[in-house]
Amino acid sequence: MTNATQPKAANDNRRTEYNAEDLLQTEFPPLKWAVKRYIPEGLIVLAGRPKLGKTWLAYNTAIAIATGGKVLGVDCEQGDVLQYSLEDNFRRAKSRIITLLPPKLGVPRPSLDRLTIRTAAPTMDRGFMKEVTEWHSRAKNPRLLIIDTHAKIKEQRRGNQDPYLSDYSAIVPLQEFSGEHGLTTILVTHLRKMESTSGDPIEQVSGTSGITGAADMIMVLDRNQSGAKLYGRGRDAEEYEVAMQFDDGLWTVLGDASDVAQSENKRRILAALRSADASMSPSDIAKEAGIKSGTVSTTLARMAEEGLVQKYGFGVWRAIKIAA
Repeated sequence: MTNATQPKAANDNRRTEYNAEDLLQTEFPPLKWAVKRYIPEGLIVLAGRPKLGKTWLAYNTAIAIATGGKVLGVDCEQGDVLQYSLEDNFRRAKSRIITLLPPKLGVPRPSLDRLTIRTAAPTMDRGFMKEVTEWHSRAKNPRLLIIDTHAKIKEQRRGNQDPYLSDYSAIVPLQEFSGEHGLTTILVTHLRKMESTSGDPIEQVSGTSGITGAADMIMVLDRNQSGAKLYGRGRDAEEYEVAMQFDDGLWTVLGDASDVAQSENKRRILAALRSADASMSPSDIAKEAGIKSGTVSTTLARMAEEGLVQKYGFGVWRAIKIAA
């Protein structure tokens, strides 16, 4: 059986013109998801710092879809996966899989016959799309393509070619192919060494804005003093930022980043107050807890409403002792 009978993808761009009235009467299928909420169909750019664990996240996702398992706390529909793990060798690829699917006594390991791993690929100008098209035509239910990393398939820029146009045109074939076939393609790349001056995570993606401009969604995996976070922004999906935890190859979502950060700030403030066993000003708490003074003030107000702290005269605070 081939995939020729699959329904038309929601973001198929082969038709380029509609009368507006006809457009309003046209029913389009809903957006398909590789991982509900986090990874939709289309071209997804996944950017992260070297050695942070973005390849592990790629393997997490590949195995979950190939086995109909779970990733980021979400149950996935099973399908065929082609993973270009171009910075691994097969020994390392095997080691990663065993780490993520360790033998369990009396529990059979799920079959991985729907996951194909390749450690070499031609560049975009030397037949990469032909390889992908051949795999797609043979697969029973192709759902996910992973390319790790973008640099390995990127064609060399010609002479004085504009950098933006070079980056944009180089990955448009991937975006169009993914949209036409309802396929999710994850293109793994790096983040810039310099932090974004605007605070926008998307601006940290390596390369020109031609890469992020051509993508259907951008995911940024990063770490700061408050921990690891996964940020996502797309054309058809809601923006998200979640706190992440990495443990022995497995990425886990802890919750929305703002909620987790607020909980961590509360924990630090209570620890500072209890260790001092005395009233403290917000500036003293900030120094002890390693949190900005403004954040301490707003968090203390919330904590007071929850009965965790109490304000005394002259703007000082104490932790409320909970009876055992």
